[in-house]
Amino acid sequence: MKLKPKFKLWLEVDGKPVIGEGRADLLMEIYETGSLSAAARNLRISYRHAHEMLSELNERCGMGIIATEVGGASGGGTRLTAKGRKLVESYQAMKNELENWLENRSS
Repeated sequence: MKLKPKFKLWLEVDGKPVIGEGRADLLMEIYETGSLSAAARNLRISYRHAHEMLSELNERCGMGIIATEVGGASGGGTRLTAKGRKLVESYQAMKNELENWLENRSS
């Protein structure tokens, strides 16, 4: 039997979680779909839960992570700001580095 280490990574500000796997997945879905409702649907979470996750994220980061456009003829939508993309990229980079480090130690 070979044991393999696993971990969950999240980043905090003042002891409160800012981003982890769930919020990173939500932000990536928003980036890919351009829609909060489509992102929530794809992740099989309620729109309300997704909206609450984003509200907490924006509150704890103190910066605009997403930008929204009101519906209408063009349909509106939600997109990541440059800061939002940077946050997801930083989280993913840290997670990848830790996964690689663990993989090299357990080989």
